[in-house]
Amino acid sequence: MNSTTPDGTATTINDVFTLLGNMDLTPNWDGDVIRSHCPVHGGESGTSLTVTQGAGKLLWHCFGGCDQDAVRAAIFTNGTVGNPQSSIDVNTARPKPKPVKTHDTREAAIRAAYQGEPSHEYDYHDDAGNIVATVLRYDSQDGSKTFRQISRRGDGWAAKAPETPRPLYRLPEVLTAETVYVCEGEKACDELRSLGVVATTSSGGAGNVRHSDWSVLDGKHVVIVPDNDDAGENHLAGVQGELSDSDNGGRLSVARLKDDWADIPQKGDAADWLQHFDTDSTDDLRRRLDAITKDLTSGDDTPPEPTDPTFAGLDISELQEHADSKVDWIVDRIFSSDQPTLFGARSKCLKTTQLVDLAVSLASGSQWLGAFDIPKKRRVLFITGEANNRAISRRLYKAAAARSLMFCDLAGMIRVEAVHFPKLPDLKHCIAIHDTIEKHGIEVVIVDPLYRGIPNNFDTNKMAQIGDAITTFTQWCQPASVIISHHVTKAAARELGSPPELEDMTGAGVAESCGNWWLVGRNEKYAWDWKHDLCVSFGGRDEQAGGRRILFDESTWTAEVSNLHEFIGEQQEAARAASEDRKREIHDRKVEGARHQVMRVMMNVKTPRSKSSIEDLRGGIAVHPFRSALAEMVVDETVGQFSYTDGRNRLQAGGYMLAEYGTEYEQNRTDK
Repeated sequence: MNSTTPDGTATTINDVFTLLGNMDLTPNWDGDVIRSHCPVHGGESGTSLTVTQGAGKLLWHCFGGCDQDAVRAAIFTNGTVGNPQSSIDVNTARPKPKPVKTHDTREAAIRAAYQGEPSHEYDYHDDAGNIVATVLRYDSQDGSKTFRQISRRGDGWAAKAPETPRPLYRLPEVLTAETVYVCEGEKACDELRSLGVVATTSSGGAGNVRHSDWSVLDGKHVVIVPDNDDAGENHLAGVQGELSDSDNGGRLSVARLKDDWADIPQKGDAADWLQHFDTDSTDDLRRRLDAITKDLTSGDDTPPEPTDPTFAGLDISELQEHADSKVDWIVDRIFSSDQPTLFGARSKCLKTTQLVDLAVSLASGSQWLGAFDIPKKRRVLFITGEANNRAISRRLYKAAAARSLMFCDLAGMIRVEAVHFPKLPDLKHCIAIHDTIEKHGIEVVIVDPLYRGIPNNFDTNKMAQIGDAITTFTQWCQPASVIISHHVTKAAARELGSPPELEDMTGAGVAESCGNWWLVGRNEKYAWDWKHDLCVSFGGRDEQAGGRRILFDESTWTAEVSNLHEFIGEQQEAARAASEDRKREIHDRKVEGARHQVMRVMMNVKTPRSKSSIEDLRGGIAVHPFRSALAEMVVDETVGQFSYTDGRNRLQAGGYMLAEYGTEYEQNRTDK
């Protein structure tokens, strides 16, 4: 299982790991796959280059499009096998596999894999014809299906997928065939074999193509028969990529069944096609299949290549038309179409719900959140990683019903991907998105949320990695607009009463890569009553800016939108009034306490006292509230002011005593 250097020296995958380390290309193990920077073009992404162990050879792929021979030459020329200066220990760098539980018999492994009896069992063989793995299919009464895998491990069987590289389905037949048809599933393969052809697939579905050994198809004519859906196209792209990586040396074709059966249902495969034309003879079916088989290397199926930039820019005189051009608004005065949009929010701020409502608004031309105008209808691709088909469908249904619409009214305007989530820097995924946009006329791509599209080995603190990933993905989506949802930092997520700032977004390069932003916070903590009081700030590079308060009721799917700044002003004024009320209440309590003290001091006092002598007896009461209380008591005539004779027998004015004693005091003075 070796490859060779240009001078003929045998090299293992572990040697390649060491060579990449010697060249400071930061290799990492991802299971049995090496991922690193490419030695030819470098690349900001640490996943530009992948190296896997095929059957008897190493398989190479650069997502930047570099030639395989150039990649190998760069590694073997600039690196040195067994370089003593290498600081990387392959054995410690490579993750140690976890022990796998095994069973004595295949039947025991099947019982351990899933409850119940499988509806179908699809056996996978090695090149000697021995069963080494089985795919188990379980059909439910509701029409859904579940798959599990078991595999031989040593002398036993494990309820696990086989180790990589995995054998292709019906491998013994594949090895001796000149032409091999590749389907997405085992059932389609078995049905297609009824035409007398050899058909195969890889275990684990479209998302696990890279785990199988495709080198056994080298030199053969390979015809890929994709299912009639996006997953089928992704499977096509994956197989095409694996075969191009392995220096196939043969011929590669595609047979799209919709070219023969225009009304083939969504997800329709070879089995459905054969059933539809079951009255045709085998020869007629073979002729039908041959008629729709197209060479992938010469037709429109060649993936689009990114253009090489010249960095020459435009002369300033050529910019006038851009300066004079009108803004194409997705949402009027909120989101412009030619800038990526950041939909940032704290937790429980209805990111997905607002985006669902936006998708339905764009598809129907109705107002977003009942307040924001949509200048024109646009086709939407909604990619969600935080909801399955059932959950997202329920939200879409509510949003449509709130506008008196049914799903059939929105047919052809919204596509939802809730199963597979693209990695933004993955070239294959970018090409698949690009093809979907062209095929279905998509005008807006919603990605919810961003973190699902960032590879695990990315450093989110590096602006170049995250920013480049967003920019590259956005370019592949053109001419469609891109809206990306993202989270704020944990510290910012706890704040209430104001929207987050751009600086609160997690990771570097996110805010900098987007020209529109919609930032959502909460005015109050969520009470789990389906009612949300949200605060929003929005802005962008087309001079749009503002703030809104949104009261959203999920149970009725209704929204009330008002000016956030007016609301904040009202809140501040209410807070000031409340503060003044509290101050007055405290003052009044103090004055009331002082009144009681004045009453205690002056009780049973039959002659007027000076103000200072009364204050000396105030006890623990502060001077200010005591004086205020005394003044109020004079005004309400609880206390009176009288002339009196002091200790030196001098007549003084302004002595204080309780008014109820005043009449008696004045009468006594008169009598004297």
